[in-house]
Amino acid sequence: MNIDMTKKYALVVIVFVLGGVLGWVIHPDGHSVVHHEVHTDGPRPLTESANETVLQQETVSVVEEGQLFQHLDASEMAHLAAVAAQSDDPLEKEALLRLLVNEWAKTDPDAALTFANEAQRNDLLQIALARLGATQPDAALAWLDTQINDPGLQDYLSMSVYQGIARLNPTTAMDLALSLPQGSQRDSILHVVVDEWAKKDVHAVFDWIETVEMSAEVESLYSGVMYRYITAEPQEAAALVAEMHPCALKVNFAATSARLQAQEDPVSALAWADGLDPEAREAAMIGIMDSWAARPDASGAIDFIIAGSESMSSDLARSAIISLVHQQPEQVIASIPKMSRRDQLLAVEQVAGTLSVSAPERCASWMQTLPQGPLRDGAIEHSLDASIRRDTSDAFRLSETVDDESLRLALVSRVVERWSAWDFVAAEAALADSSSISEEAKDALLDRVSQNLRMNDILLP
Repeated sequence: MNIDMTKKYALVVIVFVLGGVLGWVIHPDGHSVVHHEVHTDGPRPLTESANETVLQQETVSVVEEGQLFQHLDASEMAHLAAVAAQSDDPLEKEALLRLLVNEWAKTDPDAALTFANEAQRNDLLQIALARLGATQPDAALAWLDTQINDPGLQDYLSMSVYQGIARLNPTTAMDLALSLPQGSQRDSILHVVVDEWAKKDVHAVFDWIETVEMSAEVESLYSGVMYRYITAEPQEAAALVAEMHPCALKVNFAATSARLQAQEDPVSALAWADGLDPEAREAAMIGIMDSWAARPDASGAIDFIIAGSESMSSDLARSAIISLVHQQPEQVIASIPKMSRRDQLLAVEQVAGTLSVSAPERCASWMQTLPQGPLRDGAIEHSLDASIRRDTSDAFRLSETVDDESLRLALVSRVVERWSAWDFVAAEAALADSSSISEEAKDALLDRVSQNLRMNDILLP
């Protein structure tokens, strides 16, 4: 294949960009590139840094101006796609194919669709159909009717066509969607169209909602638009949510809005939540604590739990502690002595359940510091399943040390039942040597386990 210098330059840039040499990421719209800096230890020569900067600027300029593929004809695009499909690197293959099909569909949508269809790649068909739908919706829908025989797949891929239409002309997409027969497919397409429209102009969608008769379908669409609004204009959306009458929608919106507000300022988010009705406030508080726990310093969230324990519901306290343990387990461990008795139990259970999976050695050393009694019992109970998976005999010994008699029997039984499934002899021997439960309880447990393990006779020739 003879390729002139301009085409060679374009091909080199394509390979350079898509190969991930500098970790560039192509935007979904296929036009621009975001550069993620690659940091290396130690200084580099000035000339190297300067040359790299010039190369970055020049390459980004080419891509952002949409010039990257204009010098390639249809046969060269087909060749690139065929080469990309043969790549041994799955990540490289996916990045190349998605970008190439996206660009190919701009100039030769039929060829791009044929390639994607022959490759049996529905994800590539979605990309090409969205591109074609944006400029030639009738052609995109006609292609689906003639080339895709599976009605279910037709319905699935048609959503990409309407998504493409909505990206350029959302009102046209909405008119087309509303003209479809009533049913779940129409509902799905409406959600796709409204979501694309809300990305461009959320207020225009609100204006449209005002003109239609309220129904369950419209309420569902409204929910999706509100989530876009809360994300795009958090302060304005928060004021709107606060004005809503108490209802299930308000509860959901309050949680989302509060979570976003708390990412910026948890204290301000708390003040906003205080003005809500009780149910919405509870949901908002859960959202706030979730975001607050994710901050580098979660001490404020922990202090809030300690100070407000008496007025905090068990569900809220549990949710807050779960978030904190997943994000900042060591800060939670250090704060347990300051917590109320209820919250201490919640915290110990969550710490044990989390660390027994993510950091078993740390969990074991921490549990050794707990005094004999309810806190240690709770920690053992919530870490036991992870212990059974790692070392069943060790889990058995741990279950024997539980202080509460009824809980000890339950946990010993849990270990023995799991253990006996793969080594009944070892489980039976460990139970026989144990003094943690009564002989009567042992007999009942072994009888139950034996009943569970009884198998049908397997006759071999």
